[in-house]
Amino acid sequence: MLRGRLDSSAPQKPSASKRGAPCPDRLPLKVFAAGRQHEAARDLGVQQAAISKAIRVGRAVFVTRQADGSYSATEEKPFPSPRSGGAV
Repeated sequence: MLRGRLDSSAPQKPSASKRGAPCPDRLPLKVFAAGRQHEAARDLGVQQAAISKAIRVGRAVFVTRQADGSYSATEEKPFPSPRSGGAV
């Protein structure tokens, strides 16, 4: 998990109160970084190239604003992960 600092220019939405409801603070990386990849990279503590590549290859990365104002990113992957090559 990646953690970063608060950036007032980052998208901000109220959090959901119902358990199981989609969290409005959970944004796809592509939306979070739209037009501001350098700032998004700084918020998450990574290089801009990492943001660009994750978006380009279509990785399922979601950004969440933490209670302290920092941001964290989580990648969702299928489980179990598909094997390459087809050998078992």
